[in-house]
Amino acid sequence: MEPDLVTYNVLMDGYCAQSEIDGALKVFNFMVHKGCVPDECSYNILINGYCKIQCIDKAKHLFEEMCLQVNPNIVTYNTIIHGLCRDGELEAARDLFSSLSSKGLQPNVQTYKILIQELCNRCLFDEANKLLMEMDGIGCSPDQCTYNMIIQALSRNNETFRGLQLLEEMFARGFTFDSTTMIFLVKMIYDDGLDQSIRQILKRLLRSKRTG
Repeated sequence: MEPDLVTYNVLMDGYCAQSEIDGALKVFNFMVHKGCVPDECSYNILINGYCKIQCIDKAKHLFEEMCLQVNPNIVTYNTIIHGLCRDGELEAARDLFSSLSSKGLQPNVQTYKILIQELCNRCLFDEANKLLMEMDGIGCSPDQCTYNMIIQALSRNNETFRGLQLLEEMFARGFTFDSTTMIFLVKMIYDDGLDQSIRQILKRLLRSKRTG
């Protein structure tokens, strides 16, 4: 009995999980040789495998090949955008993100989180906040993780007031902070250099969340 597409994909995914991209590529080539046509999942597995070991050029080459065979889905774009961000190619990641609508695709929460994380890493908070606001406009509401990610980045860079504004917005949406954000907030309260008015706002927010 010949293996089917699902079996080949599982095998490739297993190799990639172990960062053995050469083994996954052999399975892919053998599958094609046997006349089993790869689908978007097959390509996504390999592209993710290359990105995982930071071989972004090979990932991009495979992505270009994929575009000639099957239509990439949002998972494909998320993987490539993440790989580009990890490789420091923010401009290329931005371009790919901007091209989604022309491909008939809409970014999801994960797409935004990937790009927002990289913008926060580079202290580009205005652009990160712009993307955050854009999410609601397209019906892709930010989740708790998105808020915590930005608040933590703002806190690390002494953007306390902006962090508090986002904290209020996050609470208003019914979200809460994760353990890492909680540590940042507690440290802020006991920071001798923190403005007293900001300290009081922060204490009020934390009390309201505990009693809410």
